[in-house]
Amino acid sequence: MAHYRDPFEWPDPLNLVVIKRSFKLLRKRPSKGKKPPPLEVKDFALIELVPHCLYEVPAHSIEALKGIKELEPGRILSRNLRVSERLNGVEKVTYAQQCFISYESVYKARRGMAHAQTRGKHVELPALASWDETFDWMVKTSWTLHLLEEDGREEYVLVAAALLDAHGRVIDENKVAALARAIQAGKLKDSLGRFNPGRIPLIIFAGQKDLAERIQTVRGITRRISFREVVLEVYIDRLRIICRQIGNSQLHRLQSRVLFGDDRLLPVRGRSGGDGAVRSTATVRREADRLEQYARQLEQIVTRPFVRSLRHSVRNMRQAAAIMREAADVAKSEGADAAAAVMLRSRDVLMQSYHGMVLRDLHWQLEELLLQAAILIDRREDVADSRQIAWHDDLRAIHRRLTRRVPETRAFLDDGFARKVRASVFPHVHLADVHLMRKLSDGGPDLEGMTDELRKACAPL
Repeated sequence: MAHYRDPFEWPDPLNLVVIKRSFKLLRKRPSKGKKPPPLEVKDFALIELVPHCLYEVPAHSIEALKGIKELEPGRILSRNLRVSERLNGVEKVTYAQQCFISYESVYKARRGMAHAQTRGKHVELPALASWDETFDWMVKTSWTLHLLEEDGREEYVLVAAALLDAHGRVIDENKVAALARAIQAGKLKDSLGRFNPGRIPLIIFAGQKDLAERIQTVRGITRRISFREVVLEVYIDRLRIICRQIGNSQLHRLQSRVLFGDDRLLPVRGRSGGDGAVRSTATVRREADRLEQYARQLEQIVTRPFVRSLRHSVRNMRQAAAIMREAADVAKSEGADAAAAVMLRSRDVLMQSYHGMVLRDLHWQLEELLLQAAILIDRREDVADSRQIAWHDDLRAIHRRLTRRVPETRAFLDDGFARKVRASVFPHVHLADVHLMRKLSDGGPDLEGMTDELRKACAPL
């Protein structure tokens, strides 16, 4: 069932709106064989990002759909009305007939939307304008075709044939109709075999009307996609703020004398840890409860590509909270010295949690650089000098954080991790910078090479 809310509310990762709706899901073509038909999905729960048209797949328990790759938790679903109308063979589809494209992650969704927007604004609209200008030339030329010699008439026919070469594979119904008009107008003789250029203007006017409808459609699509991209950008920013705040709180705990100072952990009341808080078992239990609260917040987030690292953080927080409670119990039963040894174990786990938050923030920065570079490639634009220097500084800063010890913990970012990631990331960050800063004598910045290395750098994260 559709849920209408007015006015629009920006999606909040900690207060998600979950709705149920029916729709059709576009399936990915397998490596071999034909593309499968759209999958009809009924009463499926979705996290609403933009009402009716943009969703995130939550963790779900429908056994029959668990094997569907396009419906894995964290994937982004975006509506495509033009495809919906074409596949259903109608001009206006019902709510359940609407077709959705599934993107693997929130960043791939942003890149896909940016690509569609760029293609619409910088590729298709200029091509349609050029096509319309050719039509205009054909109309004006048709007025004097009867005065031209054979060579002049042949030029007209060749221009019309060039439209077929340039647009022969179009599938949009408006462009197909306009191409049919171009083919018809390219013939100087009518159906009776008579030389009849007088019919050409009316044929081309009909084709120009088809082009005008397509131009209007593309402009509407780019506006809608632009808004969805902004919503995803805001959603990512909010996720990043949440994770950064939790990461800062972890660092505060690591540096707090209340938890990890030299003072003894007293069973009930004790001395101040230096920042106004009392070092006691009650304080430790309270901090353990806060870690559990943070874990519950992060557990709600299913957003790809960050969900895997978030699950590690949730596990670390709960493990640290359990150890802190154990230390509080030990302080009462076995004394302060035994409790201090237990607390040191929780510090190691908290450090891993904090390092995970730092790595996630670096991952965010790499994904953003990849997105911006991919947009320039789509637009066939060169990177401006100022942007090149800014990206270079960002990549060098990321590389330093990956290769040096963290100042606050005096450890490397993947110390204590079961799966080491730094060595699989920082070489590609360096190579991405090498491609970005390629000398002008060698061809200038290589954005294709840069994006390829950035994808490799993001993969382990």
